[in-house]
Amino acid sequence: MSHSFEAFFNADKNEPPFYFASIKELFKNNHRIRYEVESDPFSDEPYLNIVVDGKYIVGAFIINDESVESDFKELIGKPPIPHMLRMSFLFPNDHNNDFDDIVVILLDYMTKLKDVVVYSPTQEKIVFDASKETP
Repeated sequence: MSHSFEAFFNADKNEPPFYFASIKELFKNNHRIRYEVESDPFSDEPYLNIVVDGKYIVGAFIINDESVESDFKELIGKPPIPHMLRMSFLFPNDHNNDFDDIVVILLDYMTKLKDVVVYSPTQEKIVFDASKETP
């Protein structure tokens, strides 16, 4: 069973390459990681594959279409925030916990995005809401 996290956040930039570069920066000294930028065959939008140990592929997607605001309202139950993007990570099965460290780093990265709400479709719940955190 695959797992995923979705971060709805206030985007300073609406440029997937900007966010892909910041994700790559997280792992710049990690020799277990390589990257592949692909294009969605239906929308031609780019996405990033984070390849771990040459065998696990974590997909990173930046979504900016009409579904973002409606999904936020439905899943989170709040009005959408301005300039909203959705960043989604799709993780493959990891029965041996071979890349738990990568998941933790990416989840930590998502919690630092501006005005972020992180939702887990797998768990069907909000796992982080910046508006409820104390500074």
